[in-house]
Amino acid sequence: MDHGDMEMYLGKIGMMDFGGVVFDPIVEAARGEIRRVLFRKVPETRKALLLSEIDRVAQDYKVHRDEIHSKLVQIMRERLLHHLRGLPQIVESWNNPEDNDTQASQFARSLTKEVGFLQRVLSRTLHVVDVQAIFRQVVVIFHSQISEAFSRLEISTPQAKNRLHRDIQQILGCIRSLPSDDLSKSSTQNWGQLDEFLVQRFGVEAGFEVLIVTIPTFQIKYYLITMKYC
Repeated sequence: MDHGDMEMYLGKIGMMDFGGVVFDPIVEAARGEIRRVLFRKVPETRKALLLSEIDRVAQDYKVHRDEIHSKLVQIMRERLLHHLRGLPQIVESWNNPEDNDTQASQFARSLTKEVGFLQRVLSRTLHVVDVQAIFRQVVVIFHSQISEAFSRLEISTPQAKNRLHRDIQQILGCIRSLPSDDLSKSSTQNWGQLDEFLVQRFGVEAGFEVLIVTIPTFQIKYYLITMKYC
């Protein structure tokens, strides 16, 4: 991410109004308490009107929350598409016999850095339930868009294949670390299409290399790896 991109990215998030979303469980608890007090204190003739007003305010809050979720997901989708547009040019160098870079590509490093930045900002600002709901959508988009983009690449040399493998591992390592309320049937955190692409292209053992860090007995190792990736 260059300086201009970072400023734009920070600006979009900074201009967003997070009011009313930070304390989601508190809002719901307060709503229930207000209803309880009203039933005890307010005359019968006014209960229906006041209760309908409480429900209206609660609904407005939910709409506001969903709009914020959608905006944040859209920001991350835009950043992903921006990086994907530059991927073909990056891949051209992978097929060069003199390419001996052992790191993941600029595409993978920049993308995972931005995801990690968004995660840190939202984790400090929103309730965990909202953060999980946002990243559940981000995870699905990443799996779908990145696996599709990688499947279209022309990988013609062993070194290019190795570079692709490193990029997938870096991106999956970051995806694994995201606090998503994962609704899939897989026992692996945030499993998706990119995992399937990895296994199809590099075999089951390649997939196992990424999965092993999610085993509970390796939690410390997993934490260190994901901190590096994101």
